[in-house]
Formats: sequence, C-alpha cells, structure tokens
Amino acid sequence: HAEALDSGRCNTEDSVLMQLHVGSGISLSSDNGAPCPTGPLPSFVLGTWQPVDHFTTILGPLNVEALNFTATNNPEYGDYWMQLFEGQLLRGNAKDLQYCFVYQDPNGEKATANTSTEQAPFSVVEMNDAGVKFCWRTGVERMPIFPAQCTGCDCASITITPYGSDQLRFWMVMSTPADHVDVYLKRIGGPPSLQFYTERPSPFVCQFENRTGPLDIQGSNTSMLASKAVRTRHSKVSAADRGGGCALAMHSTHRLKQKNDPCAPCAAAEACFQTQTGCCADNGTRDWTGSCSACASTPGTSACGPCFPTSLCSDPGDPCALCSNAAPCFEVSTGCCTAEGTRNWTDGPDLCKPCAAIPGTDTCGPCFPTSPCSTTETTTQHVFNDVVPLYPYAAGETLCLQMNGLPLESDPSLPDVRFQLLQPGLPCFPCVVNFSFSAALQEDEYIGVGLKGYIWNRGNSPLRPDYLGMTTVWHVGLPDGTEATQNGPMLVAYPGSAGTCLRIMEVVDKYVGKPTDVANQTATNPTLLWWDSERVNGRVTVWFSMLEYWGTTAGDISQAMTYSRVEWAIGKVQKNGVGNCEDDISYHSGRRGMSPLSWMGSHIPCDQGKDIPPPR
Repeated sequence: HAEALDSGRCNTEDSVLMQLHVGSGISLSSDNGAPCPTGPLPSFVLGTWQPVDHFTTILGPLNVEALNFTATNNPEYGDYWMQLFEGQLLRGNAKDLQYCFVYQDPNGEKATANTSTEQAPFSVVEMNDAGVKFCWRTGVERMPIFPAQCTGCDCASITITPYGSDQLRFWMVMSTPADHVDVYLKRIGGPPSLQFYTERPSPFVCQFENRTGPLDIQGSNTSMLASKAVRTRHSKVSAADRGGGCALAMHSTHRLKQKNDPCAPCAAAEACFQTQTGCCADNGTRDWTGSCSACASTPGTSACGPCFPTSLCSDPGDPCALCSNAAPCFEVSTGCCTAEGTRNWTDGPDLCKPCAAIPGTDTCGPCFPTSPCSTTETTTQHVFNDVVPLYPYAAGETLCLQMNGLPLESDPSLPDVRFQLLQPGLPCFPCVVNFSFSAALQEDEYIGVGLKGYIWNRGNSPLRPDYLGMTTVWHVGLPDGTEATQNGPMLVAYPGSAGTCLRIMEVVDKYVGKPTDVANQTATNPTLLWWDSERVNGRVTVWFSMLEYWGTTAGDISQAMTYSRVEWAIGKVQKNGVGNCEDDISYHSGRRGMSPLSWMGSHIPCDQGKDIPPPR
C-alpha cells in the first residue's frame, strides 16, 4: 500500500470487512485513531439515472443505452458509492474519492488472468446542494497524459451539478481541458442497495489508495497484476487480459433489431457464432458440441450465419433467405394479405394459419417490399454483451465503419466520419495495409486522424504513455516485441485555397497542446509509407498506407482489426490568407472520438469501397 499523504488520512484497512459485513456495526478509523470523515452525497445525486440524449465521451458521441449512472449513500460507514459505466465504480467519503474499475471474464473464474482492474485517486473539493466536485489528489504521482507540473483540478476533475427537476450533469475532465465524459442525466429510479456496489469488485477491494494501477485482492498486500509481465500482442490470452486496462474489457454493445427484422429470431443464437464462447473456432469452424450442443439441436440456428456478419463462423448471403417459406403470408393472391395491407393470418384461409404460428414470420415484412403487408419500419434495441465480437478476416475485402454511427442515425448534426481498411493477405508480418478516413467538413474545418496498436494499452507497465491521448503509435509492434515509435504523428486534412491541405503533425506535449508539423516524417515514422487526400462535394478523404505486423493467421488479423484503436478529431482552421497550408489549427473540443473499432458497438457498418484506394 502507498504511504498515507498525511497522518489524518482515513485508514481503510477494514474496508474488506465493510464490504463483507455491511450493516454489522464495524466502524472505520484513520491511522491516527480519528474516525473516517462522514461524507454523504447530497440528495440530488442519489438514484438511478439515464442520459437525456446522446452524450460526449472520449470515445466520441454515445447513445443513451451505453450508460446508467447510479449513486447510493452509506452513512453508517461515512462513505458513498457511484457507478458510471458497467464496472466503473466510484467510492468516496468527505475527503477522498477512489475510481475503481473491475472487469472479470464472465467465462472464467474470478481473480484469474482473465481479469482487468484499475484505479485512480481524487479528493473532495466541494460537497453541497449546489454541486459536488472531485479533483486529482494532491501529492499523488501524475498520470503521463497530464499536463506537465499540473496539480489538482488542472490535472483531472469530476463535477456533478443539479440541472432542473430530477436532472443532473456529470462532467469528467482528464487532462484539462479535455472532456472524458460530459452527460446530462434524468432520474429514472431510486438508489440501488449497497450490495449492488460492494459485491461488484469481489475479490478485489476498492480502497482509498494514493496511486493508480491495479486493485488489491481482499486480504492481500500485493497488487495482483502489478508484477505481471507485459504481454505481446500475439499472446494467447483473453482480450480482457491484454495489459489489464478497461479498453479491451468493457462490455460491448451492439444492435439487435427486435421488430420487423428477419434476424430477430436468431438473437438467441448469438453465442453459437462467438469465438469467446468456444462455439466458433479461430479458423471459422463451428464447434457445436459439448456446452455448445444446443446450437446444433435448436431448429433454424444453422441458417442464422448471415445474421452475424462480424463472426468468423458467419455465412455469406441474405438474411431474408430465412423468410423464403413465409412468401405466401405476404401475397394478396393467397388471401393471407389484403390489398389494404391487413395480415389475415388468423381468420383467413387455412394455408395462412402457420403464418401466425411459426416464430419469426411476423418479422419478415422487409423481405417482401412489394407486398401491401410489408413494412420497412424497425425498432432498435441496444443490448450489452459480455464479450467484444471480432471482425471476421477476409483477404482483399474492406472493413467499413461509420464512426459513432449509432448516435449519428438519430442526430445528423453530429460529426460524419467514416473509416475503412483493406484487409491484407496472409501472412502479415510485416505487410502493407491501406486505410482511409473521410469526413463531411465545412470550409474552415479540419479532420485529424491517427491509429494506435496494442501498445497504447500498457506500453510501460503499469503506466500507459499515451493511453488517452491523440498522440499515436503507428506501429502495433516489431517482431521482437518493441514498438516502432513512442509518439507517432497525426494526419490533419482540411480544404485549402488550391485543393486539400494534408499535414503530418504531432503533439509534443503528448496529450494537450497545439500540434506542430513533423519536420522529417520519413525518419521519424518509417512505417507510414504513403498518404494523400482530396475534397469532393464537401467531404474530405485521407488515404494512407502503413507497414504492419498483424500476424500470420486469420485469427491474428481479426484481432488486430478489432482491437486497433482509431482516433479522429474535427476542429476549426484559422486561415492565414497565404494559402500555403501553414494555417493555425484550433482545439477540437468535444468533437473527437477514440476507441478500439469494436468497443461499445458504437461504430456501425457502412457501404464498402467508397473511400479505399487501389492496393499500393
């Protein structure tokens, strides 16, 4: 355990007992015998909350389904608990707040290698009915992403303020002025029980420690993951164990269209097409035996392949093939469908009776667009998975994603950014991979783009040199396990007076600061081989080719694509009037995003081939 910053700091060695014996009367005390400070949260914070609308995060805009904020007081022990995203716990008292993240592989044993934990220390700055504010704890080592010599709120802060009736704003800044999350919430229920929070980290404990890094295990003075060797990208371990951070462990979200979607009956078959469940092998073979035997015995599961296009065990084809037997149900000539569009499946001819009895038939409407009984209306439900689905490998095919496309569907005013890559052939150790970004931009706007490989997650254990930043590591790693560059560049493109300006830039201060042009790109980042850009009909496209060490098997490429961290930002250009592409680049504020491609399911498939250049 880290040394206490002062003799009056609350000693939480008994926090394990608190978690195990909530309500038993055990009291906590400071290391000088003084009782722990009592710090109940104001009543305006307590409850269960949901975002009012899509909201700003370091990942880019997210939909309301991605977050449920909760807060509960525990006055008997002088502390309180909050949760932001699943697994992100905040435990505090009147003096301190500890951020504690715990992910435990749902398919493994607790406290095994398939576990990720993390923590960060804050102090209470304000606690009243007008607002609650926490800032980085003074005296604790700064994170590498923080501005040099920063202290307290200039490093990081969390602010919670009331906003109207039964509404509040949760605003977290990491490395001022960069927003980590900024969300307006509405209360939808009361506070959860204490057990909701205290059982979540077990067997790890969330204590008020003056350090970052992994959490301790109950009854142990040794951080479980602190001494773990840094794993290479090709280690055969779970995604959650790659470096121990939250980015590869956080539950993923994706969409299931529950109504008028031919794939709706296949929702229950999702586990049959996942590599993480063992039902789908890395080579694309379906292993539907043992614990996956239900996949083989359930009628219709084998035909669900087209409904899981990101699975290695997916089938090519049209999901509407599942509805081929439902054609009579949508024909006027059979009497099952009237000319006015009424589905006569109960009182119509006998041949229409199965239409109502066969599960899934009512979702087949979009597959018969010329029928009066068809429908193109859909409703979308967002569900949480325990695993991050992998993108399937197909040499020569493009992976096309609309970045943060889910919230963009409901609000076209959000940034319209598209990412594509052309999947390389095997082996890729090394190989050239072609990428593109494109964005709809105004005349005075730029887009900055970059990539990170696995190295961002735990470059120098237990620190992450540029974990959260727009600085980049262009290389996923060299064959000997080292990275090619510590801080790579960004490609910045914007409309110019004589075409499109494309500049290779870097942020010297690692995370916050004004970008500067790279003087000698070839020497600085030899893995960036080629780049170009253009602007057509208000859309700027950036192409680039990179030398990558992605692996030698289809599984390696699939994981490299899925977990590559993609980052983008859009901001204003202060034109100098000279037209020499040396204009000032302004701060992008919250118009940015950065996440592994499959994380949180926020990026949705887009039309392939729009922006990818021919292989070079």
